[in-house]
Amino acid sequence: MTDALNLNISIEEGRFELLSDVFPIGRYLTDLTTDIGDEARLSQVELDLSNIDSVAEAIVDVEIISMILDAIVSYSLYLSAPGGRITLGCYQQGGTIEVTIEEEGGDQRVDERVRLIMAWANAAIPDAAELGVMLTFGRLAVEAHGGRIWLTGDRSKTRWTITLPSRGDHTMEPTLIAQ
Repeated sequence: MTDALNLNISIEEGRFELLSDVFPIGRYLTDLTTDIGDEARLSQVELDLSNIDSVAEAIVDVEIISMILDAIVSYSLYLSAPGGRITLGCYQQGGTIEVTIEEEGGDQRVDERVRLIMAWANAAIPDAAELGVMLTFGRLAVEAHGGRIWLTGDRSKTRWTITLPSRGDHTMEPTLIAQ
């Protein structure tokens, strides 16, 4: 929770703005699997990379988007049972980068998985009480970058999909997300 509040946000005259920079997101996901590899092994969860475009670069607020990715991967690890699998993917298509985080955790924490999916699916306007501050802020931040974030799944698995603008010729000015 503390990390969710300690963000790289410019606060000027009561406005929150996202800062933008080049984020080597493919390389970040590869490094993330190394960073949490020991935790995954201790939990007996397999951690895989699939279709990682190692040169994919997004134009985003690096600190915020990396925090969102970390939170989703950590929560996926929490949902997975021993013998489960988390697969990270990242590829660039045109002016968009798509990141996927898929958790196949079996029948452990089914109620939490279903509650998460239902809360996300039913939230026309994200509700902090249902989704948690990080997920609510994550949706707002991804959409403020011009991307999308969504969740699909069932009783045994979840799949997060996040789209973000790729580097290409795109430049992004700071974006107002709250005033």
